[in-house]
Amino acid sequence: MPSTYVQTLQKKRDEVLAEVRKLRAEMSELGARVASKENQLKNIEDLLSLEGESVDQNQAGVQEAAHSGSKFIEHAHRLLAEAAKPMHYRELAELLTRDGAYIPGQDPPANLLAHMSRDARFGRTRSRGVYGLSDWPAVRAASRSTRSGTRAPRRRGVKQ
Repeated sequence: MPSTYVQTLQKKRDEVLAEVRKLRAEMSELGARVASKENQLKNIEDLLSLEGESVDQNQAGVQEAAHSGSKFIEHAHRLLAEAAKPMHYRELAELLTRDGAYIPGQDPPANLLAHMSRDARFGRTRSRGVYGLSDWPAVRAASRSTRSGTRAPRRRGVKQ
């Protein structure tokens, strides 16, 4: 039977873990709200420009939001380089969140994946959902094999 001290530590650990989960849920909700407000801001600034009003670039919130939104992909690149090994995109999103990086959108890991898929610095390995830096040999080899067209395209309603 664990000592009272160990029981106390386990109870405290459970409390802190519950608080971390609650804060992550709140952060995700806030991220979605920020993304929504950024969209509203962009729409208003677009309407203002259509009316011939210039938007002061020093106060243009969309540019600021767009710039801060791209910082997470730089951070992801840095984390992968430091880890020196490929990582599942959900694990990478978790590390980014722990480091305080904001990944916009309702599903931050999916948004991270979308950004990595469009960024030439990242590439997928042979393992599903696992990404690394495109200049790594394992990533280059996987990239060549998936682009070589060795798989036949799937057609609806046709069993293969």
